[in-house]
Amino acid sequence: MTRRKSPALQAPQTLEEAIILLATYAAISSELDQIEVDRATAKAQIDATADKMAAPMQESLKQIVLRLRPWWAVAGDTLTEGKRKSIELAGCLLGIRTSTPKLGYPGNEQNAVGLLSKADLDAYLRVKTTLDKQGLLKALTGDDPIAAQLAKLGFARRQREEFFVDRIPPKEPATEQVEAADGEESLA
Repeated sequence: MTRRKSPALQAPQTLEEAIILLATYAAISSELDQIEVDRATAKAQIDATADKMAAPMQESLKQIVLRLRPWWAVAGDTLTEGKRKSIELAGCLLGIRTSTPKLGYPGNEQNAVGLLSKADLDAYLRVKTTLDKQGLLKALTGDDPIAAQLAKLGFARRQREEFFVDRIPPKEPATEQVEAADGEESLA
């Protein structure tokens, strides 16, 4: 297996060369940010247009279903000969279907948990145990026996220093209140 070499990158040799690279980085980063803003705006416009076009159609479908429901209650058994719950008719499938079962329980969930627990039906309760990572990180910073015990178990704080370059976003121009000559306030 041959080893591939990446092309050598020429690092800046002077502060001026580094400043030129950073200015280029900031300009490209700014352009990428604008592309994302434009993308979000275009998507929002497309979604709004589609929603506006779809709304009356969805309402029409809803009204048709409301009109067909009582008709099906009367005609359904005749059309299916009492053997089925649905049929194909005029390019549509219509009828009655059973929804996915949902659990009903008395009161709120905490009440239901209490009822099952009191009735020794804990097999139907879930307990989820996870690491308290923030708590462990905090405990590892101390010089107490708990930190030593955690370290003995193999827990450790892991951090590394990474090089980064971030564009500093442009500052918004400050506005200040200035009194106009006639005593009224205006924005400058």
